[in-house]
Amino acid sequence: MTGYSGWSHQPFRPFDYDRARPVVVRLTPGQDGARLAWRGSGPAQLCWAERGSDSYLQMAVQPGEVTITGLKDQTEYELYLDNGKKSDVRLLRTGKPIGTIVNYLHPDDRAYAFSGQYLGSPSLLRLPGGTLLASMDYFHREGGQNCTQLFRSQDDGASWNWLTDLYPCFWGKLFLHRDALYMLAVSAEYGDLLVGRSGDGGRSWGTPAVIARGGAVRTGPGFHRAPTCPALHGGRLWFSAEFGAWQRGYHASLTLSINEDSDLLEPVNWTLSPPVRIGVNAAGDHIIEGNLVTAQDGGLVNILRHGRNKAVILRVDSENPAAPQRFEKVLDFPLGDVKFELLPCGGGYIAAGNPAPARNILAVYSSADLLRWEHVTDIVNCADRDPGRVGFQYPSCLLEGGRLLALSRSAWNGAASHHDSNMMTFHAKKI
Repeated sequence: MTGYSGWSHQPFRPFDYDRARPVVVRLTPGQDGARLAWRGSGPAQLCWAERGSDSYLQMAVQPGEVTITGLKDQTEYELYLDNGKKSDVRLLRTGKPIGTIVNYLHPDDRAYAFSGQYLGSPSLLRLPGGTLLASMDYFHREGGQNCTQLFRSQDDGASWNWLTDLYPCFWGKLFLHRDALYMLAVSAEYGDLLVGRSGDGGRSWGTPAVIARGGAVRTGPGFHRAPTCPALHGGRLWFSAEFGAWQRGYHASLTLSINEDSDLLEPVNWTLSPPVRIGVNAAGDHIIEGNLVTAQDGGLVNILRHGRNKAVILRVDSENPAAPQRFEKVLDFPLGDVKFELLPCGGGYIAAGNPAPARNILAVYSSADLLRWEHVTDIVNCADRDPGRVGFQYPSCLLEGGRLLALSRSAWNGAASHHDSNMMTFHAKKI
């Protein structure tokens, strides 16, 4: 094969993977059936059976979308494709979903083990033409944590289709700037900061630009971030990030910003502020996954996850982007234990996330001043389910009129744990 420097792959597979083998790029179980999308040369035989059984059913299929019917509820199945070459064996568990499943990965499924075995980093975006885009990555300490997949919906989230893989790409945030589509990400956990652009709605991407080099993958210290929203403030586009590592005992907060008229793919145009560490948490110096918003006084602030019912406010010097952020206060905040999404709303703000201690409730709160927060509604409430195995968390949200759209990193119906999610689910809620 020839050399290739692009970011997108149709789909990505390690270099020694036999390209003649079929590849399942999307799998979604239902209560009595399943749907999959696959790529490869057709036709092929789709074979499926209850997990551990040799009694396979078969049907001839062409590349694209395939539906399997007649499955038993709350039952595990294995399936594969055979076109003369056999695909990876994929696993699923049937059951009634909550929300719309965008993508699914059984915790024992090894198809993406080169990157991970769980689904993380949801990012949701509406394109100018109305299409919804969703991205997510594959994470696990035994994998490279460096593969992201993109999906799109052209019916307002009712159904989803696989679009492309991005590699290397982790902790990515989809965003629009001047009607162009971008992704800000890292190459892997604690890796390089990257930014890339797509000219065709996310299907293909060129070579990403390296904004800054990271550290040691997995152990750090290096760049860390979450798919929180950018802010346009004072003629610059701003993002929140961190430098550090859990294993090193700290994450220090920084901003990266660029003049709104500059070329985002030119690294020299970006400015990174010095990382700021604060020592206000006895359990460790971690301030992570910040949300940049304009405060009521017109200044730019960074609201960061810090601990149970606690967040930290840092003040950004928007006139001097190379200056460090200034510590402002520790905030009583109901969603501070886990990544949350904070958005401007009607002169005030809303935030979506998990009220401590459990992650099996995904809730919306509102505030007029970023200081006092009131519960508005729950997007998902599974408080009656095992909090160790059920979670709807790390939301990426869009506020459209009176609706909140959310993409959730979800652990449901057989996930390894509340943290190690097996689904990405889409939800729409009137607020």
